[in-house]
Amino acid sequence: MYPLGSVRAKIRAPHGMSAGSESSVPPAAFTRAATSSMLWSVVSRIEIPWPIQIQYERQEIKEPVEARVERLTRIIARVPVLQALFLEGHRALAAHAREHVFGDGETIVREGQPGCSMFIVSRGTVAITLGPAQHEVARTGTGGYFGEMSLLTGDPRTATVTARGDCTVIEIDADAFREYVTSHPEVIDGLAAAAAERRRELDQSRAIASAASADARVSLADRMRRFFGL
Repeated sequence: MYPLGSVRAKIRAPHGMSAGSESSVPPAAFTRAATSSMLWSVVSRIEIPWPIQIQYERQEIKEPVEARVERLTRIIARVPVLQALFLEGHRALAAHAREHVFGDGETIVREGQPGCSMFIVSRGTVAITLGPAQHEVARTGTGGYFGEMSLLTGDPRTATVTARGDCTVIEIDADAFREYVTSHPEVIDGLAAAAAERRRELDQSRAIASAASADARVSLADRMRRFFGL
């Protein structure tokens, strides 16, 4: 056995020629021919398999329903605009909430479009933009929320919200919210106060002059009562 990369070959002269006789064929030609023959003999015995496609399947671990409801209940309870609800209200919303995953640059809601639900960011970051120029006025990270005015009053979306990097959002179901509010109309004033404060904060971030006055809270509460038929 010879070391890898070295080849030894014994060259036999063609019939009618002695090894030492002169020939018009250069000795190097014999060496190349013998080397090529040996290499082909080795390569031809190597088995090269056909390409094999390997499919990997990821098995999602399904979260138990009760554990999911408890997890979402804790997230919903920390949202300021929903803190006016009782614990049973948070659980009712959690039981009907849906989780969505968005990739970087995907639009979650678009300004001017109709909507009736709100969203809570449970992972990642979203950008809030206004107008055709998509002027960015704020970014919201984990625990932040948007779309509450559409949920509370049925107003069209007031801004475009886009994922900045991969993110997961929780969508609060409009029907579940309406069912709870119509059964507990006493929560309207608390919801209106929190929503008015939220609107004031957003207006400040957009450099729009506004104030969260008592009249503004009452007006919003009246709009909510009309929207929910109370």
